[in-house]
Amino acid sequence: ACYYTGRSRYQLGQFVEAIADFQASLAADPAGLYVDNASYYVGRSQYEAGLLPDAATSLTAFESGFASSTFIDNGRYYLGRAYFDQGLWSEALAPFARVFQTPGSIFEDNAQFYTGRCQYRLGQLAQAIASFDVLQASYASSQYVDNSLDYEARADADLGDCVAAHAALTALQSQF
Repeated sequence: ACYYTGRSRYQLGQFVEAIADFQASLAADPAGLYVDNASYYVGRSQYEAGLLPDAATSLTAFESGFASSTFIDNGRYYLGRAYFDQGLWSEALAPFARVFQTPGSIFEDNAQFYTGRCQYRLGQLAQAIASFDVLQASYASSQYVDNSLDYEARADADLGDCVAAHAALTALQSQF
């Protein structure tokens, strides 16, 4: 019952309460049917509640304990986001890369975009541009294409390539 209460509270945006419910579910039935889901939702609820270090810890444990879970790509993506949102760019890169190890992941475009963002923040401008190019070419309908063009233009400008920056901004303008 705690698992379903946690899911309801999660859906209602009551993340702190959901964390307690999911943790109670895990404590009451550590080998139960929904143990992987509850483990994921502890970390995801912590992420949504802004408890980023806790989310990173929980999602790391989820990934190690439940590699075959249907939520594994979700967990990897939000682990990367927990690091990213703390400004831990280097740490975020590995979980984002692992998203691509899950065939058919719905988070591939997200992970591709945030990989480029991490690279940009780390000053790896050529790598960031390459990541944004992959996003634009492989995930043309992604919600992140316009933002990737913006960051690509910034990286081009930071590298002193005004022609490429202008091309990225022109492509960005065509999105609207």
